[in-house]
Amino acid sequence: MKPNAALHNPAPAYLRDLLKRADVSQREAARLIGLSLPGLQNYLGEHRPAPYTVQFALELLAEGTLIDAEALHNPAPSYLRSLLKRARLSQRAAATLIGMTKAGLQNYLRALHDAKYRPAPYAVQIALEALAAD
Repeated sequence: MKPNAALHNPAPAYLRDLLKRADVSQREAARLIGLSLPGLQNYLGEHRPAPYTVQFALELLAEGTLIDAEALHNPAPSYLRSLLKRARLSQRAAATLIGMTKAGLQNYLRALHDAKYRPAPYAVQIALEALAAD
């Protein structure tokens, strides 16, 4: 499954349905996709719309193809840049596909010592890995 932000559906009912299909608790889902439980609950309620990357991670969880965040989270900018290279996508194209701005994605790709650097959430890594997959 490849990410496509044109399919973004942040409706809490849809996200709750994905959890039901995955047959996991909110706590377990949050752990598996690298979110705090309160963060996930914000998306499952009417508090904040979920970014597409979170929806995509939950969709993978529901289809049984998501691997645990604790085991594989690698927010290193060099790794994320290698995913873009394997996907043969520009930063702008990748950002569009995963529902981000180019500037937002660039903050995850900057050198670690850059003041604008931010570690990428696991959900962003998942989406970039899916783009890079064959």
